[in-house]
Amino acid sequence: MDTKTLNEQVAEVMNNKKTTTEQKHISLVKLGLQRYEISLLLNIKPQRAPRPMTAMQLTFGVEIETYNVNRDLMVSQAAFNDLPIRYEGYNHHDSHDTFRFVSDGSISGINPIECVTPILKGRDGFSALENACKTLNEVGAKVNRSTGLHVHIGAAKLTVEQYINVFANYQMLEAVIDTFMANSRRANNNTYCQSLIGVNLTDCKTREDVWQAFDSSRYYKVNPESFSRHKTIEFRQHQGSTDYTKIKMWVTFCAKLVVWSMDNRMTAPISSIDDIPFLNKTEKAFFSRRKKQLA
Repeated sequence: MDTKTLNEQVAEVMNNKKTTTEQKHISLVKLGLQRYEISLLLNIKPQRAPRPMTAMQLTFGVEIETYNVNRDLMVSQAAFNDLPIRYEGYNHHDSHDTFRFVSDGSISGINPIECVTPILKGRDGFSALENACKTLNEVGAKVNRSTGLHVHIGAAKLTVEQYINVFANYQMLEAVIDTFMANSRRANNNTYCQSLIGVNLTDCKTREDVWQAFDSSRYYKVNPESFSRHKTIEFRQHQGSTDYTKIKMWVTFCAKLVVWSMDNRMTAPISSIDDIPFLNKTEKAFFSRRKKQLA
Protein backbone atom coordinates (compact mmCIF):
# COMPACT_ATOMS: atom_id res chain seq x y z
CA MET A 1 0.00 0.00 0.00
CA ASP A 2 1.37 3.40 -1.08
CA THR A 3 1.54 5.74 1.95
CA LYS A 4 2.87 8.73 -0.01
CA THR A 5 0.79 11.88 0.01
CA LEU A 6 -0.74 13.15 -3.22
CA ASN A 7 1.81 15.97 -3.35
CA GLU A 8 4.65 13.47 -3.02
CA GLN A 9 3.22 11.28 -5.78
CA VAL A 10 2.80 14.29 -8.07
CA ALA A 11 6.37 15.39 -7.37
CA GLU A 12 7.62 11.91 -8.17
CA VAL A 13 5.84 11.94 -11.53
CA MET A 14 7.09 15.42 -12.39
CA ASN A 15 10.71 14.68 -11.38
CA ASN A 16 10.97 11.51 -13.42
CA LYS A 17 13.20 12.60 -16.30
CA LYS A 18 12.84 9.28 -18.11
CA THR A 19 9.14 9.75 -18.92
CA THR A 20 7.66 11.82 -21.70
CA THR A 21 5.15 14.62 -21.21
CA GLU A 22 2.43 12.32 -22.53
CA GLN A 23 3.34 9.62 -19.97
CA LYS A 24 3.36 12.18 -17.18
CA HIS A 25 -0.07 13.39 -18.34
CA ILE A 26 -1.46 9.86 -18.10
CA SER A 27 0.03 9.34 -14.63
CA LEU A 28 -1.39 12.64 -13.35
CA VAL A 29 -4.83 11.74 -14.69
CA LYS A 30 -4.64 8.44 -12.80
CA LEU A 31 -3.84 10.38 -9.62
CA GLY A 32 -7.15 12.21 -10.04
CA LEU A 33 -5.88 15.68 -10.95
CA GLN A 34 -8.20 18.00 -12.87
CA ARG A 35 -7.45 19.04 -16.44
CA TYR A 36 -6.52 22.62 -15.56
CA GLU A 37 -4.17 21.40 -12.78
CA ILE A 38 -2.39 19.07 -15.21
CA SER A 39 -2.15 21.89 -17.77
CA LEU A 40 -0.44 24.12 -15.18
CA LEU A 41 2.00 21.41 -14.08
CA LEU A 42 3.00 20.42 -17.60
CA ASN A 43 2.89 23.98 -18.93
CA ILE A 44 0.32 22.95 -21.53
CA LYS A 45 -1.91 25.67 -22.91
CA PRO A 46 -5.46 24.45 -22.37
CA GLN A 47 -7.49 23.98 -25.54
CA ARG A 48 -10.37 26.32 -26.04
CA ALA A 49 -13.77 24.73 -26.26
CA PRO A 50 -15.07 24.93 -29.82
CA ARG A 51 -17.52 27.72 -30.38
CA PRO A 52 -21.07 26.50 -30.93
CA MET A 53 -22.26 26.67 -34.52
CA THR A 54 -24.67 29.46 -35.42
CA ALA A 55 -27.39 29.61 -38.03
CA MET A 56 -25.38 32.17 -40.03
CA GLN A 57 -22.62 29.58 -40.51
CA LEU A 58 -24.89 27.14 -42.34
CA THR A 59 -25.27 27.22 -46.10
CA PHE A 60 -28.77 27.66 -47.48
CA GLY A 61 -30.64 27.72 -50.76
CA VAL A 62 -34.15 28.81 -51.70
CA GLU A 63 -36.53 27.73 -54.45
CA ILE A 64 -39.06 30.47 -55.19
CA GLU A 65 -42.02 29.28 -57.26
CA THR A 66 -43.73 32.12 -59.15
CA TYR A 67 -45.69 32.96 -62.30
CA ASN A 68 -46.21 36.01 -64.53
CA VAL A 69 -42.45 36.29 -65.13
CA ASN A 70 -41.72 37.44 -68.68
CA ARG A 71 -38.41 35.91 -69.71
CA ASP A 72 -37.03 38.84 -71.72
CA LEU A 73 -38.02 41.32 -69.04
CA MET A 74 -36.45 39.17 -66.33
CA VAL A 75 -33.17 38.83 -68.22
CA SER A 76 -33.04 42.58 -68.78
CA GLN A 77 -33.88 43.51 -65.19
CA ALA A 78 -31.47 40.94 -63.76
CA ALA A 79 -28.65 42.41 -65.85
CA PHE A 80 -29.56 45.90 -64.61
CA ASN A 81 -29.45 44.68 -60.97
CA ASP A 82 -26.23 42.69 -61.45
CA LEU A 83 -28.10 39.49 -60.64
CA PRO A 84 -26.47 36.51 -62.42
CA ILE A 85 -29.23 34.30 -63.85
CA ARG A 86 -29.59 31.46 -66.29
CA TYR A 87 -32.75 29.93 -67.78
CA GLU A 88 -32.79 26.11 -67.81
CA GLY A 89 -35.13 23.17 -68.15
CA TYR A 90 -36.30 21.29 -65.08
CA ASN A 91 -33.36 19.82 -63.14
CA HIS A 92 -31.90 19.37 -59.65
CA HIS A 93 -28.39 20.71 -60.27
CA ASP A 94 -26.59 22.87 -57.72
CA SER A 95 -24.96 26.20 -58.52
CA HIS A 96 -22.47 28.25 -56.54
CA ASP A 97 -22.81 31.58 -58.31
CA THR A 98 -25.88 31.73 -60.59
CA PHE A 99 -29.61 32.06 -59.95
CA ARG A 100 -31.28 29.44 -62.12
CA PHE A 101 -34.75 29.85 -63.59
CA VAL A 102 -36.20 26.41 -64.24
CA SER A 103 -39.54 25.10 -65.48
CA ASP A 104 -41.96 23.52 -63.01
CA GLY A 105 -45.11 21.76 -64.16
CA SER A 106 -46.79 22.07 -60.74
CA ILE A 107 -47.15 25.87 -61.04
CA SER A 108 -50.34 27.25 -62.57
CA GLY A 109 -50.63 30.67 -64.23
CA ILE A 110 -49.05 32.44 -67.20
CA ASN A 111 -45.25 32.29 -67.53
CA PRO A 112 -44.63 30.01 -64.53
CA ILE A 113 -41.03 29.72 -63.36
CA GLU A 114 -39.06 28.56 -60.36
CA CYS A 115 -36.17 30.74 -59.24
CA VAL A 116 -33.48 28.57 -57.65
CA THR A 117 -30.77 30.39 -55.74
CA PRO A 118 -27.15 29.28 -55.75
CA ILE A 119 -25.69 27.88 -52.53
CA LEU A 120 -25.71 30.89 -50.18
CA LYS A 121 -24.22 31.68 -46.78
CA GLY A 122 -24.22 34.47 -44.21
CA ARG A 123 -24.84 38.16 -44.84
CA ASP A 124 -23.60 38.01 -48.43
CA GLY A 125 -26.03 35.19 -49.08
CA PHE A 126 -28.96 37.13 -47.69
CA SER A 127 -27.94 40.20 -49.72
CA ALA A 128 -28.00 38.10 -52.90
CA LEU A 129 -31.39 36.67 -51.93
CA GLU A 130 -32.75 40.19 -51.32
CA ASN A 131 -31.57 41.26 -54.77
CA ALA A 132 -33.35 38.28 -56.34
CA CYS A 133 -36.61 39.11 -54.54
CA LYS A 134 -36.28 42.75 -55.58
CA THR A 135 -35.77 41.78 -59.22
CA LEU A 136 -38.69 39.33 -59.24
CA ASN A 137 -40.99 41.97 -57.80
CA GLU A 138 -39.82 44.58 -60.29
CA VAL A 139 -40.86 42.35 -63.22
CA GLY A 140 -44.27 41.61 -61.69
CA ALA A 141 -43.74 38.08 -60.37
CA LYS A 142 -46.82 36.68 -58.63
CA VAL A 143 -47.67 33.74 -56.38
CA ASN A 144 -50.85 31.71 -55.89
CA ARG A 145 -52.05 28.54 -54.17
CA SER A 146 -50.01 26.38 -56.55
CA THR A 147 -46.70 28.03 -55.65
CA GLY A 148 -44.44 27.08 -52.77
CA LEU A 149 -41.22 28.22 -51.18
CA HIS A 150 -38.63 25.54 -50.50
CA VAL A 151 -35.65 26.13 -48.23
CA HIS A 152 -32.53 23.94 -48.23
CA ILE A 153 -30.24 24.03 -45.19
CA GLY A 154 -26.74 22.53 -45.49
CA ALA A 155 -26.57 19.30 -43.48
CA ALA A 156 -23.29 17.70 -44.59
CA LYS A 157 -21.68 18.16 -41.15
CA LEU A 158 -24.59 16.71 -39.19
CA THR A 159 -24.20 13.32 -37.54
CA VAL A 160 -26.89 10.76 -38.23
CA GLU A 161 -28.39 11.42 -34.79
CA GLN A 162 -28.49 15.18 -35.40
CA TYR A 163 -30.05 14.62 -38.81
CA ILE A 164 -32.82 12.48 -37.32
CA ASN A 165 -33.34 15.06 -34.57
CA VAL A 166 -34.29 17.69 -37.16
CA PHE A 167 -37.19 15.59 -38.43
CA ALA A 168 -38.27 14.57 -34.93
CA ASN A 169 -38.21 18.18 -33.72
CA TYR A 170 -40.12 19.48 -36.73
CA GLN A 171 -42.72 16.82 -36.02
CA MET A 172 -43.12 18.22 -32.50
CA LEU A 173 -43.28 21.78 -33.85
CA GLU A 174 -45.58 21.16 -36.81
CA ALA A 175 -48.87 22.05 -35.12
CA VAL A 176 -47.59 25.48 -34.11
CA ILE A 177 -45.83 26.00 -37.47
CA ASP A 178 -49.18 25.35 -39.17
CA THR A 179 -50.62 28.39 -37.37
CA PHE A 180 -48.36 30.82 -39.25
CA MET A 181 -48.64 29.12 -42.63
CA ALA A 182 -51.38 29.61 -45.22
CA ASN A 183 -54.30 27.20 -44.82
CA SER A 184 -53.32 25.50 -48.09
CA ARG A 185 -50.02 24.42 -46.45
CA ARG A 186 -51.39 23.16 -43.14
CA ALA A 187 -51.98 19.56 -42.00
CA ASN A 188 -52.30 17.42 -45.15
CA ASN A 189 -53.91 20.12 -47.28
CA ASN A 190 -51.18 20.06 -49.92
CA THR A 191 -50.06 17.01 -51.90
CA TYR A 192 -46.52 18.33 -52.22
CA CYS A 193 -45.93 18.96 -48.50
CA GLN A 194 -47.58 16.27 -46.42
CA SER A 195 -47.63 16.23 -42.63
CA LEU A 196 -44.90 14.62 -40.53
CA ILE A 197 -47.37 13.93 -37.73
CA GLY A 198 -47.92 10.19 -37.50
CA VAL A 199 -44.63 9.26 -39.18
CA ASN A 200 -42.86 6.76 -36.90
CA LEU A 201 -39.27 7.89 -36.31
CA THR A 202 -38.73 5.93 -33.09
CA ASP A 203 -36.67 3.13 -34.63
CA CYS A 204 -34.73 5.25 -37.14
CA LYS A 205 -30.98 4.72 -36.79
CA THR A 206 -29.79 5.83 -40.23
CA ARG A 207 -30.70 8.41 -42.85
CA GLU A 208 -32.03 5.56 -44.98
CA ASP A 209 -34.37 4.61 -42.13
CA VAL A 210 -35.80 8.14 -42.21
CA TRP A 211 -36.23 7.92 -45.98
CA GLN A 212 -38.15 4.66 -45.59
CA ALA A 213 -40.25 6.07 -42.75
CA PHE A 214 -41.40 8.73 -45.22
CA ASP A 215 -42.44 6.08 -47.75
CA SER A 216 -39.45 6.99 -49.94
CA SER A 217 -41.21 10.22 -50.89
CA ARG A 218 -39.92 13.79 -50.94
CA TYR A 219 -43.39 15.32 -50.77
CA TYR A 220 -43.39 16.01 -47.05
CA LYS A 221 -43.04 19.28 -45.14
CA VAL A 222 -39.45 18.21 -44.52
CA ASN A 223 -37.84 16.21 -47.31
CA PRO A 224 -35.37 13.41 -46.46
CA GLU A 225 -34.45 12.81 -50.11
CA SER A 226 -32.51 16.06 -50.55
CA PHE A 227 -29.58 14.84 -48.45
CA SER A 228 -28.55 12.19 -50.98
CA ARG A 229 -28.77 14.73 -53.83
CA HIS A 230 -27.53 17.94 -52.24
CA LYS A 231 -26.37 17.13 -48.67
CA THR A 232 -29.18 19.36 -47.41
CA ILE A 233 -32.42 19.12 -45.49
CA GLU A 234 -35.26 20.64 -47.50
CA PHE A 235 -38.15 22.43 -45.79
CA ARG A 236 -41.13 22.48 -48.17
CA GLN A 237 -44.03 23.78 -46.10
CA HIS A 238 -43.94 27.54 -46.72
CA GLN A 239 -46.39 29.03 -49.23
CA GLY A 240 -45.11 30.88 -52.28
CA SER A 241 -43.67 34.33 -51.62
CA THR A 242 -41.40 36.94 -53.16
CA ASP A 243 -41.35 39.01 -49.97
CA TYR A 244 -37.72 39.14 -48.82
CA THR A 245 -38.51 39.67 -45.14
CA LYS A 246 -40.87 36.68 -44.99
CA ILE A 247 -38.38 34.47 -46.83
CA LYS A 248 -35.45 35.57 -44.68
CA MET A 249 -37.37 34.90 -41.48
CA TRP A 250 -38.34 31.41 -42.64
CA VAL A 251 -34.77 30.62 -43.73
CA THR A 252 -33.60 31.78 -40.30
CA PHE A 253 -36.23 29.64 -38.58
CA CYS A 254 -35.14 26.53 -40.50
CA ALA A 255 -31.44 27.17 -39.94
CA LYS A 256 -31.92 27.79 -36.22
CA LEU A 257 -33.95 24.59 -35.96
CA VAL A 258 -31.10 22.62 -37.55
CA VAL A 259 -28.51 24.17 -35.20
CA TRP A 260 -30.68 23.58 -32.12
CA SER A 261 -31.27 19.97 -33.20
CA MET A 262 -27.53 19.30 -33.03
CA ASP A 263 -27.81 19.10 -29.23
CA ASN A 264 -31.52 18.73 -28.54
CA ARG A 265 -34.47 16.48 -29.27
CA MET A 266 -37.99 17.35 -28.12
CA THR A 267 -40.01 14.76 -26.26
CA ALA A 268 -43.41 16.44 -26.52
CA PRO A 269 -45.21 18.67 -29.04
CA ILE A 270 -44.89 22.46 -28.79
CA SER A 271 -48.20 24.32 -28.86
CA SER A 272 -47.18 27.97 -28.60
CA ILE A 273 -44.84 30.17 -30.64
CA ASP A 274 -43.56 31.60 -27.34
CA ASP A 275 -42.39 28.10 -26.36
CA ILE A 276 -40.18 27.58 -29.43
CA PRO A 277 -36.77 27.32 -27.75
CA PHE A 278 -34.46 28.55 -30.52
CA LEU A 279 -36.24 31.76 -31.54
CA ASN A 280 -35.44 35.15 -30.07
CA LYS A 281 -38.02 37.72 -28.98
CA THR A 282 -38.07 39.53 -32.35
CA GLU A 283 -38.55 36.30 -34.30
CA LYS A 284 -41.35 35.12 -32.01
CA ALA A 285 -43.10 38.46 -32.48
CA PHE A 286 -42.80 38.18 -36.27
CA PHE A 287 -44.32 34.71 -36.43
CA SER A 288 -47.03 35.70 -33.95
CA ARG A 289 -48.03 38.54 -36.30
CA ARG A 290 -48.07 36.10 -39.22
CA LYS A 291 -50.33 33.83 -37.19
CA LYS A 292 -52.83 36.66 -36.67
CA GLN A 293 -52.70 37.66 -40.35
CA LEU A 294 -53.34 34.09 -41.51
CA ALA A 295 -55.93 33.17 -38.90
